[in-house]
Amino acid sequence: MSLGWLINTYFDSIHPPLSIQVVKFYCCGFYGIPVLVSEGDAGIQPAELESSLFEAQRHLSQLEITRSQLEIQLHTVTQAKEVIQGKVKCLQCELEAERSLMRQEQENMVQQLLQTEQQYNNTLKLRQTDHEVQINKLLQDLASEWEGHHSELQKILEQWEKEKVETRGAQEEAV
Repeated sequence: MSLGWLINTYFDSIHPPLSIQVVKFYCCGFYGIPVLVSEGDAGIQPAELESSLFEAQRHLSQLEITRSQLEIQLHTVTQAKEVIQGKVKCLQCELEAERSLMRQEQENMVQQLLQTEQQYNNTLKLRQTDHEVQINKLLQDLASEWEGHHSELQKILEQWEKEKVETRGAQEEAV
């Protein structure tokens, strides 16, 4: 017994063929695919209905295959998306690590520059202090030398004054 024969038998038992009456109804074929039967189809043979049913089943099988292929493609795309998201996350982590490393290196360089500047300033102050000490020493040496020359000149001047007085006294005695 075929489905087409059952449909025809059922149709004929409920509604005897009338040429005036337009009868349309849907019956469900394989997997619930509706098949339209109308007045003009009342004379359709069970083989034709079976053929139509087979065609619907073939179409449904094609749709099932397409759906399976699309599900596989969706699964593949989903996996690829997850892989790409994982790589993006990994790259973001690497980028953040690089940024952090660069910030740390920059902070280290700033600290090193500050230390170098501080050392330079300390060295400069030390040299300025040494220079001032040397200048003060030279000034003291110069003052001491000047004092020594001044004393010596004073003695020579006093000696000369004394000799001058003696020479005048000797000249006055001789005159």
